[in-house]
Amino acid sequence: MIDYYDLLGLDMDATQDAIEEQIAAEMNKWRKRVNAPNPERRREAEEKQELLQKAKEVLGDPQAREAYDKKLRGQQSNTNETQQAEPNDRNQANLEELKRRLRFFEDEGSYKEAAAVAGEITKITPNDPDARLDAADANLQAKNFADARFEINEAISLEPSDAHYYYVASHIYLMSDDIDSRTSAQERRAYIDKALVMDPDYPLYNTISAQLFYNEGNYQTAIDILERLQANKKLDRNGEPLLALAYVDKVKDNYMTAVELRNGNLEYYFTSKAEIHMAKDVLQNASRYAHTAQSKRAITEAISLADRTLKSEYNFKFLIVAIIGAFWFLTALESFSIIQLAISGAIVYFSWNKFRIPNVVRNQKFIKTLQKN
Repeated sequence: MIDYYDLLGLDMDATQDAIEEQIAAEMNKWRKRVNAPNPERRREAEEKQELLQKAKEVLGDPQAREAYDKKLRGQQSNTNETQQAEPNDRNQANLEELKRRLRFFEDEGSYKEAAAVAGEITKITPNDPDARLDAADANLQAKNFADARFEINEAISLEPSDAHYYYVASHIYLMSDDIDSRTSAQERRAYIDKALVMDPDYPLYNTISAQLFYNEGNYQTAIDILERLQANKKLDRNGEPLLALAYVDKVKDNYMTAVELRNGNLEYYFTSKAEIHMAKDVLQNASRYAHTAQSKRAITEAISLADRTLKSEYNFKFLIVAIIGAFWFLTALESFSIIQLAISGAIVYFSWNKFRIPNVVRNQKFIKTLQKN
């Protein structure tokens, strides 16, 4: 049973006005944290708001409060006397003070101090997974990555069935710049897979899983995950640009030819009109999800490249030759010289083909030349 008075920092004999004032103050404080950049803080703020709303519903109704107070007194009377001893009261008061200090330092952005206070809290409550979670977050913000990883793994060992802890662990390994990227990716995959086992439909976990597949170059699997979220109307603003980028890279893999440059970078070329049209269909679909600068730019560049490849380039030197050949052909008509007609016609045909070369054909020839070399 939740002690709403303890949540508000009030005694059971607090007046109705004092309760309403304290609830309003707490709601305002946690409302500001709902949009915090840290996802753990956002989740905590949302949970606190839910508890405060329940406290308002119970304590704001005189009859409901009276029934609640009876139950709470009954619960307190059954508490073990040793737990109510004076030393434990002092420990509890000290713990509450440490928690207030932790929140203060976090709100101030003093993360090293927050990490130190979080460490003191875990010494008092070593078996509290939430305290370990707070310590992990504080150490992450302070860039104490090894300590953050230790604390979150302690939290998981205490509460192995909570998917949120595995998600936090995945995030910590993402941010840990003291380990190599391969190890980070492997650990992130292991943790997010465990989170998905416990909560397979949660959009955030699925989006992270898709991101990992995308990073591995497995674009189709990433697309499958994100399209499933879209079909269930659970694709959020984080997943949409990722889906757009996955479509672009799928186009590169499926409809374009990669050429490795001298600097080691890859350049992609269209070599088939049919594949260009299929690629444009995919890119048009991708544009529905592109609302970040990166995803918009990637799609715009890919569509622009496809359009340019469908066009032709012109060499006006050969146009001049074609015109000369045409005059020669007309002259040959007057004398009806078969040989002159054949030669002039061949010149016109050859020059016209050289004058107007589709870019897709140029790309084909370029790729064949590279393959021969």
